Amino acid sequence: ERLKEKEVNSNPNPSSATGQVETTESSGVYYTLNILENILDYNRAVADQICSRTTILIFLLKRIQKNAFDENKLYASEILSILVQTSTQNQSILGTLDVTISDSDTGVNGVDALLIALSPYRKKDAASS
Repeated sequence: ERLKEKEVNSNPNPSSATGQVETTESSGVYYTLNILENILDYNRAVADQICSRTTILIFLLKRIQKNAFDENKLYASEILSILVQTSTQNQSILGTLDVTISDSDTGVNGVDALLIALSPYRKKDAASS
């Protein structure tokens, strides 16, 4: 379903090799997340195995920490929510993860990483809204 929605972004500067690499990487991440979503849609029971045998939760948490908003950040948050809502085992794994968000930071657990990712969307002053 998402493949139909996805339009591959054209590189605004065709002579830029860096732009081509970023576009290719972005497309690769998008299509990989799409495959993962399709697997989870077909069989939700596999979510426990994916989370316990891979580092997908860490990858997704780091992906949603990016400052710039893009379709992969949104997609990563959707996959993360599917994985965590699917089982209590995955919720426990998320809480015990040690995630390093940036090179200067010490590790935080998965719940703290989620809160850090959500903090830019928090209202500064609730009374002003």
